Amino acid sequence: MRSCASRLRTRRRAQDLRVISSSSGKLEGPVLDLLQDGEFGVSGGKHAEKNVVEGARSFGLTPTGVAASRPICADCAGYLGEQEIPALTPLK
Repeated sequence: MRSCASRLRTRRRAQDLRVISSSSGKLEGPVLDLLQDGEFGVSGGKHAEKNVVEGARSFGLTPTGVAASRPICADCAGYLGEQEIPALTPLK
């Protein structure tokens, strides 16, 4: 199974946070172990880009951009466009 990690930049009280997710449904231990200060992981059953947006919003964060480890697919690019969130990495 291919996995894609996405990183979401958010702003909350002038603090820059990063939300990390995967398209595999949940983050595994080794990935969680690599999280740094200002980063936290979220799980979900969708594409990583959608997981990070919804995960950030569930914590009351406002997404300001999404970056992925692979080119962003057309469905996620459309979703990000509808949400008015810039894609920070190339699109497929």
